[in-house]
Amino acid sequence: GIASILAFNIESTVAENQEVMNEALSGVRTLELTRAVRRATVNGLRIRKGEAIGLLDGELLASASGPCEVIQALAGRMSSGGISLATVYWGADADADARSSLAESLKDCLPNVEVEMLDGGQPHYDFIISLE
Repeated sequence: GIASILAFNIESTVAENQEVMNEALSGVRTLELTRAVRRATVNGLRIRKGEAIGLLDGELLASASGPCEVIQALAGRMSSGGISLATVYWGADADADARSSLAESLKDCLPNVEVEMLDGGQPHYDFIISLE
């Protein structure tokens, strides 16, 4: 949504804005990092309550002991081809150490990608990451 809003031009027509905003949106991948609230098996993953889980473009694809391990598990799926910016919105419960560790994990997994950290303040999701 934010990438789409940034593409908006008040001087353009509705049709022009729709085109550029949709184009901006199509170039964004979203990674959400949160914690499992119960035991489950999803997409072949056996998930334990309290474990860190990662959703890439809305699909639950990884679980691990913490957010950094989820980033590492998803590194191959977050191909850096075409990605130049990772914007991390940290949640209300993400402390400074967790934020720093996550930024380093992203830099290790995506070495040619700029990592930007912003306070999202969102509940439930420790991190929401926009890959552009």
